[in-house]
Amino acid sequence: MNGAKIKIIDDYDEEITRYGTGDWDNDDTCQHHRVEGFVIAEDNYYDFQCSIEDIDWEKTYYLVYVNYDTGDSFGHYAGKIAFVDLFESRELAFSLAEAIEDNAKAYGNKSNWDYKPLKYKVDDGSERECYTSAWLGYFESINDVVVKEVLRERKYV
Repeated sequence: MNGAKIKIIDDYDEEITRYGTGDWDNDDTCQHHRVEGFVIAEDNYYDFQCSIEDIDWEKTYYLVYVNYDTGDSFGHYAGKIAFVDLFESRELAFSLAEAIEDNAKAYGNKSNWDYKPLKYKVDDGSERECYTSAWLGYFESINDVVVKEVLRERKYV
């Protein structure tokens, strides 16, 4: 896979919404995110590798991410986020967002879900498989699929 390794500038906080009551009861938490832009990762710590190889400084890009809730039998974790991809094309970004929502609806009705990775088109015309589907599962539910205009930042603070 070629393309820039993207680190999202995501300022977030997490609050405990309910404290666990015993050994088998975890705290419930909620995260609040403020996605502010992105940088090119200079190390192996990055959120995802996008399909775009040359990232311009002055250009607006479109980040697709999913805000979802998850948990287990012992606790609930709200406001998690999964960054999916970065686009030059607004239309392709919204197309992916719609595909994610459709795929999640099909997952909810197992008879319509094909158990294959979600595929989508990227800016160079090729097709990619979605590297994650963290928002799909027994305890998971999508809050929102977001397309956000972002700029490359010169310095990560």
